[in-house]
Amino acid sequence: MNYWEKRFERLKRQQMGKAETVTAAMRSEYVKALTALRKEVLDWYYRYAEENEMSLADAKRELDARELKAFQLTLKEYIRLAKKKDLPQKYIKMLDKASIRTRLDRSQELYIKTSRYVEELAKSQNLSMRSLLSEVYEDSVYKTAYEAQKLKGKFSTFKEVAKRDIETAVSQPWASDGKDFSGRIWENKAQLINTLQTEMTRSFMIGEGVAPLINRIQKRFNVSFSNARRLVETETAYVQEKAMLDTYDALDVEQYQILAVLDLKTSDICRHLDKKVFDRKDAKPGITMPPFHCYCRSTTVPYIEGVTDGTDDTRAARDLSTGKTVFVEGDLNYEEWYNKYVKNTDTGALTGLKTSNGITIAKLSKHQQERADVRNLDLDGIRDALINPLHIGEVVVKENGNSQRFIGEATTVNINPDTGVIITSWPTGKSRLKKYKKGK
Repeated sequence: MNYWEKRFERLKRQQMGKAETVTAAMRSEYVKALTALRKEVLDWYYRYAEENEMSLADAKRELDARELKAFQLTLKEYIRLAKKKDLPQKYIKMLDKASIRTRLDRSQELYIKTSRYVEELAKSQNLSMRSLLSEVYEDSVYKTAYEAQKLKGKFSTFKEVAKRDIETAVSQPWASDGKDFSGRIWENKAQLINTLQTEMTRSFMIGEGVAPLINRIQKRFNVSFSNARRLVETETAYVQEKAMLDTYDALDVEQYQILAVLDLKTSDICRHLDKKVFDRKDAKPGITMPPFHCYCRSTTVPYIEGVTDGTDDTRAARDLSTGKTVFVEGDLNYEEWYNKYVKNTDTGALTGLKTSNGITIAKLSKHQQERADVRNLDLDGIRDALINPLHIGEVVVKENGNSQRFIGEATTVNINPDTGVIITSWPTGKSRLKKYKKGK
């Protein structure tokens, strides 16, 4: 595995690590819900059953007036909590209807009490996953841009990710069944509630008692958790790959290469697709881009012939405009790149520059603002002056009411805090400026 493959594989691991954190928290939520539900079932059985057994006829027996009144008070609290937690309207309407009914049987009471925990569990999952996927998409876009620009050997401005783009990426259905992650959560919830109701009815029919019922409920919760875990990891894998491919588009990367993790757990499809190169325009989830299956660990790498398909650990890159080999800016880490090229808050040599497109990298003092006007200097030109040796940069400086134009070949650019004049440092170490009168 070459240098760039390792970089992008590490990016994949970082994002999937976030999924593992959410899965661990979700496991705790499942345990909490199962514990509470188990207590409800046990309390209900001890109140109505004789020797822990309950027949279907007993379960269908109506609550007496005292029991119904007490349960209606409980329902009012359920409704209050459901609204506070913003649970689905369908569930709240079911509670409203139950609270005004004059007849309810024991099995309906148990169903309402137990379904509450599943509804709250699904709501928690939905919020956690939305937060996770949004974070993974945004973080993956920036880090992919950083790695891709580093691979090309030149950094440049990168637009901040819009909130609407994040929402579109995480909410848009991508699988063949047309469901998004939220729809799958509610589907898993409905399946768990229906299964619990079926198991309870079955238990009443055969009169087996509470212990076997609790065991089967626990097994059903385990199945539901496995489904939820699979959903978290698969959706995270997709959103991360979606972010990478969107970034390839933004950076005009025309091709990408599949990178599979090759070990004993690697699927046949990932083994066969490893190192395959595809055009960005042909990317399709599950077919030409990961994830290819549940728990898929494959990812993609920008493909540039002669650079990303090498076998050594070189950090050289190919300049796409000249075809020549260049060396990347190895001393700029991700945080420095993000601050400088995304947030425009770099605190280095360019402090205080206000550019023609209205971006201010950092604020000058009032005295400096009065003495220096650098709005005619293009932002990309500023960055090129830092990156490329012998770059010709231009700036207009206002001093004592007169405008003067300076042109210089630079390896570094600074602002003199006293005069506001741009000083360009040449490779010889000498500072030189060519001064031109206004208009020349």
